[in-house]
Amino acid sequence: QQPSPAPVMSSSQVEEAAYMEKLRRLKKYVVPLGRMIQRIGNDDGEKSKKMKQLYDMLQNPTRRMPMETLIKCEKVLERLEIQRDNEAEAPVPPSMETCTAALEEVLATVLKSPCAAHTLHRTLSPALSVLLGPTYSTHPATLAPASRPLQPPPETPDISDIVQGEVARLNARFRINLDCQMPPGSDELTLICQLDDPNLPCVPPITLTVPASYPDKPPRCHLLAVDYESTEFLRSIRESMSERLQSMPPHCSLTMMLHSWEMSVRQACSPQPPLISTIAS
Repeated sequence: QQPSPAPVMSSSQVEEAAYMEKLRRLKKYVVPLGRMIQRIGNDDGEKSKKMKQLYDMLQNPTRRMPMETLIKCEKVLERLEIQRDNEAEAPVPPSMETCTAALEEVLATVLKSPCAAHTLHRTLSPALSVLLGPTYSTHPATLAPASRPLQPPPETPDISDIVQGEVARLNARFRINLDCQMPPGSDELTLICQLDDPNLPCVPPITLTVPASYPDKPPRCHLLAVDYESTEFLRSIRESMSERLQSMPPHCSLTMMLHSWEMSVRQACSPQPPLISTIAS
């Protein structure tokens, strides 16, 4: 038995298939044509009207029109080079004046805060520490015994030149003393730190424990609960300092801890919270 021949399509079916294929090819212009109409608006009345008519014809597949009309529509769309709208336009970089003005505005806002120095230090110091290393000198100059800021008792271990140099470079508002009650034989140093600033209220001292391997290991900070739990003001200092200690880089220094303590006191005295998130954003 011979297979039956394939059915022959009538001329109307061929025209219908060609019409649907042409309509399918024009569908890719619907979305970019709509964007172009929105961009032009009513600025060019005649051009906008013709584009809206094309858009309506493409949006309404049930609306029949002659094949010649579809061909004309395709030529018009190709002549308008509307297919370029399908490609994402490269963003135009802002001008240098715009960037400079925005940066100056942010800096002017941040510098009005009493915690501006700490804000910049907290934002930039982790990256600078990774790029440039710690802020202390690995080969400090040898200090004369009379100029050494910390004089340990005879039974305590020698204080390294790194710690001596860092303490010597501190601002005068930080008063550092050795804890005379250190356990004998301990290889760690215990420093009692006081903040003596005439523009800040008097607060209890803090204790910094410096390990023997400093600066490879960071110091530890202790805020005695009996001192920093008596008032709401002192509790706010303790909470702020705890948050700052959690965000410290792995290899922080004595200076960084003391500055964080000072900024915690300034934050507690400030009527507004510090603008820490402004510069980070």
